[in-house]
Amino acid sequence: MFYVDGGDDVLTGRSLKHTPSGNIVRTAYRDWLWNYEQKTLDGQRPSWDLVAVYYAIEGCGDYLVEAGRGWLEFDEEKGCRWMNGGRDNAQTFIRQKSGVSERLAAELNALLALPPRLRATVRPRRRWGQGVRGCGRSARGLTIGV
Repeated sequence: MFYVDGGDDVLTGRSLKHTPSGNIVRTAYRDWLWNYEQKTLDGQRPSWDLVAVYYAIEGCGDYLVEAGRGWLEFDEEKGCRWMNGGRDNAQTFIRQKSGVSERLAAELNALLALPPRLRATVRPRRRWGQGVRGCGRSARGLTIGV
């Protein structure tokens, strides 16, 4: 299992202002921003999920770094904390690199604003369950085609 800690200060949504009004991603962003924060698309929102998807497709790329294997410890009163080290069910923690928030936001915003017919299609080449393993390895188990 991979935990991706990133996107808190990676704000996305503004690029959707220039997409057609029927764009489902624009509608979802607009409605969420207004219903939960009384903001418009200019207000934007953090991109935790988009950063996790970025990692699933690209691996660490230019924006993320593998922080090591270990496990996520949960305490109901203290919250969660990452524990480094081995364990039978070891997991991997991925962190966002320092100083990349604006560049990552620009890349994600550009992808969000693409018309659907120009979006990349993802076709798995590996059998189910053989996904990306770590940042130093290639994420080319997925084929991106335009």
